[in-house]
Amino acid sequence: MTSDQGKRSPRVGDSQPGARRGARDRGLVLAAVVAAGAVALLSGGRTWATARAVGTPVAAPPVPLTAGDLAPAVSALGLVALAGAAGLLAARGPLRRLVAVLVLLSGAGLAVVAGRAGTSESAAAREASESLPGGTSIGVAFSAWPWVAVVAGLVLAAAGFVAVARSGRWAALGARYDAPDGGRRAAPKDAWAALDRGEDPTD
Repeated sequence: MTSDQGKRSPRVGDSQPGARRGARDRGLVLAAVVAAGAVALLSGGRTWATARAVGTPVAAPPVPLTAGDLAPAVSALGLVALAGAAGLLAARGPLRRLVAVLVLLSGAGLAVVAGRAGTSESAAAREASESLPGGTSIGVAFSAWPWVAVVAGLVLAAAGFVAVARSGRWAALGARYDAPDGGRRAAPKDAWAALDRGEDPTD
């Protein structure tokens, strides 16, 4: 083994733990983003609140309200999260960091929108008023789905924050297939000259 090879070996060995940490971070972040986006899409079709007329002589059927009625942006933000996962996997450099920022913002937006929709009785009552008898009081009962969406938003925002901080150390999709040293290869005559000198041209 030559002295140059001896110097290179520790650097390669030292880089392996960092590469493994980067791969682990990327896997956890992508899993969190995909899971949060899927939960947002799932919650978007569920009943978030049920409105009932109070004090009417004739009982009126309750009115179920979904996220589409109270917070239409929830499903859209879920799609943004899934698209962001694909972007984090495929993009490189500053573009990947930009995608990470968008993921962070979409998570924060999801948490805020879902939290407001899950606590505003007046907004739910207005939405249900057209389906209930006029001139009556409206009672609103919220389900747990708004808070499920809030948690999904917080997880998404946290994953985006980690991606902003650490995505610069992640390998890009297909990077393992890139040619080493920027794709440069020794010219054939240089390889023959190295063989004549008794050297291995592949080192």
